[in-house]
Parts: sequence; structure tokens; C-alpha cells
Amino acid sequence: MYKPPFSIFSLLNTLDVVFLNKDVTNEEITMALFDMAPLKAPGSDGFHAFFFQNQWDVVGNVIYEWVKGIFVVSLE
Repeated sequence: MYKPPFSIFSLLNTLDVVFLNKDVTNEEITMALFDMAPLKAPGSDGFHAFFFQNQWDVVGNVIYEWVKGIFVVSLE
């Protein structure tokens, strides 16, 4: 049986692995955005959360796709 090398990090249990492998939902993305303070420091694109909150009807679907794309694992 394979024994991983000693590590200072603990191993994840099966429930944690299952949880971490779940897809991010649109509801989670929306909640995360609207829980942000609207006018705190802008993101790397220079826009405050307020812009995305205010224009959600226009940009929401693109944001969903972008966030979900971050979590896609490429095996290439």
C-alpha cells in the first residue's frame, strides 16, 4: 500500500473532498458578490463591487461563467 511522505498538513477526510469537488452554484456567486461592501477597494480590473451589483442584470451571466471557469480543472 502506498504511504504518502510525511507532511505537516493533515489529510482531508472523504466528506471534505466531496464538498470541495462540488460545483459552485449561481446562488453562491450572487451571495458572495452582494455580501461585499460596495465601495471598498476596487478589484484588479479597477471596478468596485458596486459596479457589478448595480449592473447585475447586464453582467450577471458573464460573471457566473467566469467564476465557474476558474474552478474547471484541465487535465491537458
